[in-house]
Amino acid sequence: NLKNTFKKHTNNKVILDSLPFYYFCKNIFGDHKSANNDDNNLLVFPAKIPFSGQTQNEIKLQKTYFDYIKSLEKNFEKIFICIPYEDSFNEDYTKIFKKINLSYFTGASPSDSNSYIRLLQIFSLAKYFTTNTVGSGLVYAGILNKKISIAGPIYVPNRRLDNLYIPKDFEYSINQLANEYKRIESVEFIKNNFSNLILSNPIFAKENYDWAYNEIGGKHFISSEKACINLGLNYRDQFKKYIGNFIWKK
Repeated sequence: NLKNTFKKHTNNKVILDSLPFYYFCKNIFGDHKSANNDDNNLLVFPAKIPFSGQTQNEIKLQKTYFDYIKSLEKNFEKIFICIPYEDSFNEDYTKIFKKINLSYFTGASPSDSNSYIRLLQIFSLAKYFTTNTVGSGLVYAGILNKKISIAGPIYVPNRRLDNLYIPKDFEYSINQLANEYKRIESVEFIKNNFSNLILSNPIFAKENYDWAYNEIGGKHFISSEKACINLGLNYRDQFKKYIGNFIWKK
């Protein structure tokens, strides 16, 4: 669907491929699934709070979720909570953890060139992975053979799209996009489309590699060499770009 949509709006060649994290895993583990550790630990990836200028309601929702996570301590040896890097700057948010005596650390920043290495280190902390939304963390954990789940109160963000840029003659309006976000992030949508991952307790979770393989686009994987060529990252294209920049600067 994404490929067909992009083809409507560009004259460039559109190539379908798997997500970059899958390339990283293939490079580390080859064709073998990663080994699970035997620790009865739980890794929690809470939803990212969308920046809207008004986050108090979102923080209350997260507080309810972390109360639920706190109640799981009897089921696991250790619970690790990894919050989005940007959320660590929200003092009201981080105070939640102090109040209910839960420890947390931040995930890799998008600007971190070693983010996949750090993610692999984070995922190695636990055999169980849970979250309160649908996101890439579920797919990454699943492809690493973790026991994945969506458990506890599902997080419904309050998005504001006032400043969203819409290209000229784009087929959807701001209101249509806002309604679509509201639809796909609703509790009803998540329950209807991801019911196999929704559990009352993460301790009941199972490995779901086939689902993660499909979501990460594993069947569209091509070789690293071809991917570099498609992205213009092979030595020849980089050299041509360097020469072009050098001539332009002269």
